[in-house]
Amino acid sequence: MSGNCTGQRTPALVRALIPALVILLVACGQEPDVTVDPPAVGDRTSPSPADKQVSCSQVDPHPVGQSIADKYNTGYDEVMAWFCSGVAFEDILLALETHELTGMPVDELMASARQFGWDQTWLELGLIDPPGQ
Repeated sequence: MSGNCTGQRTPALVRALIPALVILLVACGQEPDVTVDPPAVGDRTSPSPADKQVSCSQVDPHPVGQSIADKYNTGYDEVMAWFCSGVAFEDILLALETHELTGMPVDELMASARQFGWDQTWLELGLIDPPGQ
């Protein structure tokens, strides 16, 4: 794996997720700023009530939901069902990207991340190295 500026290893998963994060930013009408660190994985597990109301009842199709469905060849209705049940778009993206890397069912990935967090889920799947390695 390639090293970053501090000489630490950069997990392939992080490099694989960059396009997904750019899609999310562009779909939200924001220009991606590669100098800004993304939020910590697992910090947000569900949409805010305002996001949920707009996304589930007033905007059809939701631009973020449609972008995710298009990128991952997943049904828009399935993406929105996950979101409207309380799964944040960020977690949907992470689950779909992790599914592409592992073949593990998306619902199982979401359940694992909800219970243990993404870092632990990826560690168990061998996608990231244990801390300190």
